[in-house]
Amino acid sequence: MQNVLTGGITLALAVFFYAATYLINDPDFDPLGPRFLPRLMLVPIAVMASWIMFQGIRELRAQNSPRDDGSDPARTVSWNPTLRAIATVVLLALYIGGLNTRAVPFEYLTGVYLVGAGLVLVAPDWRRIPWLLGLAILAPPILAYVFRRFLFVNLP
Repeated sequence: MQNVLTGGITLALAVFFYAATYLINDPDFDPLGPRFLPRLMLVPIAVMASWIMFQGIRELRAQNSPRDDGSDPARTVSWNPTLRAIATVVLLALYIGGLNTRAVPFEYLTGVYLVGAGLVLVAPDWRRIPWLLGLAILAPPILAYVFRRFLFVNLP
């Protein structure tokens, strides 16, 4: 039930914020416009929220069916998706706040955010740490290059 609620609330918020992008003033000096990046982020969020919601519906249907799959519920690790969603929003707010202060360069702060979000969104597993660190090292400079050279965004 938590997945259905979390996915539904996140989907509703994504649709609300997407509709709110129409209120952003476009001064016509940015090639892509100020609406582009929020919309670019909100579409995948809406898709993932829909996926989480439908996974929750499938889990509810599976719980209501009288089948026994032989798994032991005491050995299954259950991660609270609502706490994950809240932690992700808090991390994103801290990340945006850190970018607005301009105290830490974009590349460093983005790397830290990617590791933190990766640890929050997936079950903690030591095998994933090297992948998260690799992502944190490679993705920020590539993103900074794309933002500066192609999107003409002045990054902190």
